[in-house]
Amino acid sequence: MKIAKISTLALGLGAMLLLSEAHAATLSISPTGSFDAQGDSIIKYDVYYNAQPGDGPVTYESWDFDMGWDTTELANPVISNVPAYSIVEVSAPGTINDSFFSLGSSTDVQFTPGNSYLLTSVSFDILQPPQVFDGQPDFWTVDQQGDILAGFLNNQGDIIQLGQANGADVGVRASVVPLPGAVWLLGAGLAGLAGLRKRVMA
Repeated sequence: MKIAKISTLALGLGAMLLLSEAHAATLSISPTGSFDAQGDSIIKYDVYYNAQPGDGPVTYESWDFDMGWDTTELANPVISNVPAYSIVEVSAPGTINDSFFSLGSSTDVQFTPGNSYLLTSVSFDILQPPQVFDGQPDFWTVDQQGDILAGFLNNQGDIIQLGQANGADVGVRASVVPLPGAVWLLGAGLAGLAGLRKRVMA
């Protein structure tokens, strides 16, 4: 029983060492913020790997990460700008999986420090009419922290995991609802009564 507990602890510590959560590299998505969909029927999101200046060159043999989108606002994803030996597919409604598998050292991908690399582009139809901005991203990469099945595997055998990145909130600004004519008439009537009262009191 004691040996089993020690073995389980050792396996857990080994997994924690493999899952390097302190890596400085990040994923990012463009565009971010608010995307004004007035007059637009399509939006394209670009997903980047950003190698930080202090990282040093990193060579990857594979990677696997998921992306998601808001199915109430976007539809019909079209995937483009995919590196060779990558597979990007819609794996479930609202979910996209991006996988790269090197077939040998000649097909490894090296990221040099201080540069950004386009991993994938995904275009969507904006459902019409566009919804009002809700302040929530409509496309994102899924947080990989703690998921031993997802991450970037370098040629040293380390699995690098990256946190969630968010894309733009697609929408339009809420329109100002005009006041009905009856409200204006009521206001004018009240102003007239106030003026009449002043004259009577004088």
